[in-house]
Amino acid sequence: MRVAAYLLLVVSMFHMGYSAADKVIYGPDNRYNMHDYPIAEFVTMASATAVLIEYFDLRPIDKNGYTLVYSPLRHQRGFCSDVPYLDQNSVGICTGFLIAPDILVTAGHCMERENSCQQNRWVFDYNQQFLVNHDVIPNSNVYSCTILDQVLDKQTGLDYAVVRLSRSVEDRQPLKIRPSGQLRSGIPLVVIGHPSGLPSKISDGSHVRSSDQKVYFTANMDTFGGNSGSPVINRNSGEVEGILVRGEEDYDYDRQRGCYINKLCEDDGCSGESATRIRMIKDLDKYLY
Repeated sequence: MRVAAYLLLVVSMFHMGYSAADKVIYGPDNRYNMHDYPIAEFVTMASATAVLIEYFDLRPIDKNGYTLVYSPLRHQRGFCSDVPYLDQNSVGICTGFLIAPDILVTAGHCMERENSCQQNRWVFDYNQQFLVNHDVIPNSNVYSCTILDQVLDKQTGLDYAVVRLSRSVEDRQPLKIRPSGQLRSGIPLVVIGHPSGLPSKISDGSHVRSSDQKVYFTANMDTFGGNSGSPVINRNSGEVEGILVRGEEDYDYDRQRGCYINKLCEDDGCSGESATRIRMIKDLDKYLY
């Protein structure tokens, strides 16, 4: 795994010890701005996801909230002009999602250091519609955390963390979790998160490629660094199947144009993106109250 391939976050993640996995586009780019996604059920689910932001990128402006210290994606790297979302903010490190009112799950490498909770905050409603309509992130959307469990096993590929938020999240429902069993190859998937630290995106059009590993499965998901910790959801059942943890490199250098483009793979090409199976979380059911 390598640090997310966008420049400013590379620097900050290096200092903080993150090992976020890069990801890629398979076939057409199936990422949507959260509120542009055509299926309302998944837009509602997206409200149960949060972005991890370094605390010093949240600037308190008064007792009611924060402004973000950020720059648009186009300033993070020498991108070609046709890379999507260049003018949107890029500030997030990882993604997480609620499994209970005060319990959030993410990738283990997002919480790798003991002070990961102290140095960062979980922020809800970091989406393009909210940012266009609001100048301030209210205190009610910002949470600190305590690590309850964290695993990053490079031998087995097991990679997850469970954190307790500083208070319960009252205005949205936790995501549904697969109750038992194991998914099959070919099952369609939806991923919700913050690719390259961008405002919330919903990505569909992917499916399970391989489900023969004990602790993770592989799929052709359109994801990037910043998606680490994203919920990987069964499109048929609406249940979380896994936690996005690693994949291909984000970008390729176009030597002819002298700039970076999204790495593109055929739907059945490259190595695929990997997700820790949600049921591999130790004592998962004790958190689901």
